[in-house]
Amino acid sequence: MGSRRCGPTADIPEGRRRIVWIFDIKFGTAGELSERCKAVLSEKGSVEVDPRGNKLIITDFTENIKVLEELLPMLDVET
Repeated sequence: MGSRRCGPTADIPEGRRRIVWIFDIKFGTAGELSERCKAVLSEKGSVEVDPRGNKLIITDFTENIKVLEELLPMLDVET
């Protein structure tokens, strides 16, 4: 299982394997967005919240991490 910080989708490894990816939340709160992320994950996926750093720590298969990489910027907007 690999581990990587949030970055461009091109940085996410190819193939179907489980990885840990850290998403920095800029405008919302990680706790609020965590529930929305769970809908995208497989049954083996997990979401942990780092409230002090306002980060989401997601473990799942690469294809679901890629979906979240595209979805989170649409959810994490200024209000």
